[in-house]
Amino acid sequence: MPNTIVPAAGEAMPAAEGMQIIAGRFSRRAMLVGAIASIPAIAGAVAAPAIATTVDTHPDAELIRLDAEMGEAHARKEASLKVESETYFKCAELHPPQPGKWQDPEMPADITAYIIAHPFNKPKDDPEEVRAYFKACEDSKAAHDASREAWLEEVEAINRKGGLKEAELAYEACLDKAWEIGRLIFATPANTLHGMMIKLRTADRLELPVDAENNEALASIAADIRRLAVGGAS
Repeated sequence: MPNTIVPAAGEAMPAAEGMQIIAGRFSRRAMLVGAIASIPAIAGAVAAPAIATTVDTHPDAELIRLDAEMGEAHARKEASLKVESETYFKCAELHPPQPGKWQDPEMPADITAYIIAHPFNKPKDDPEEVRAYFKACEDSKAAHDASREAWLEEVEAINRKGGLKEAELAYEACLDKAWEIGRLIFATPANTLHGMMIKLRTADRLELPVDAENNEALASIAADIRRLAVGGAS
């Protein structure tokens, strides 16, 4: 008689990615990466009460619930970031040319020679031509600063009219929500490899560095978890 395999109480629902179906039932090789983000797809294959019961009794039920929330929050964050980026580039096309970097006017050779010969002179004791040169430098810098301020005001006006501020605030709100859920995920102990994978996926979604350049030990542990999870352990 074929060995039909059914998830027992306390075991995980299988992932939609890489899911195997045996004799019309789910294999117990469960919990691959992305499982909880795909729960709505699984719902179409089995009765909803069975999903709820399995998830509720899973050792990492709270992480599974938070991961589903995080998936939705991440999708909203990415969508709002796309809107913000598109809005920015539309506004940027209307921005006036940016003023160049200010530089001191070239110092005449005779003034250079005078300063080298009199390094400790007070400005009031300098010859008129030396004082005039430094006054011209001050005036040039002030004019450059004024032109840059005017440029910034014009840019900000274009951005306001184009809705960039609203797009930025919408993205920041979505990002804050994702971080709020992320902190809850990191504060919740994981009891299975799947729970650990939820935490790694959250780090990826929040763009937290998990690599050898920032932390070699953490990168090694993360690689082990990913390898074991893909191998089907939970």
